[in-house]
Amino acid sequence: GTVNRAEAAAEDAVLSALRANAESYALEQFMDTGRKVYPANPFDEASVDGYVGDDNGATESGHWAFNGYNIRHIRNDNSVWKWTYTTVDQYPDQADDRGKFGPRQNHSDEDSTPSDI
Repeated sequence: GTVNRAEAAAEDAVLSALRANAESYALEQFMDTGRKVYPANPFDEASVDGYVGDDNGATESGHWAFNGYNIRHIRNDNSVWKWTYTTVDQYPDQADDRGKFGPRQNHSDEDSTPSDI
């Protein structure tokens, strides 16, 4: 419904900010070391309302967490949505060792397919 679309839009804004932060970090690393790499934690140096650190802190709606490989968000209806995040090299270019953000998935249904809502 409309609420889910609004929450998805808010999540998209947060993920866009995290991607921009990771790309900025990668550019800084490239200038310093000659290699583009993503930060170990996509929330480092980012300002995200509701970010509580690791998954153990994510207990209420509006919370965001990162457990080392998944970004999680608890929506107002208490559903949990996740995005994979890796710093493992995803690009063939010699100096480009950036990782990747995965698509949105409903965390309560591990077998769900990626979703845009």
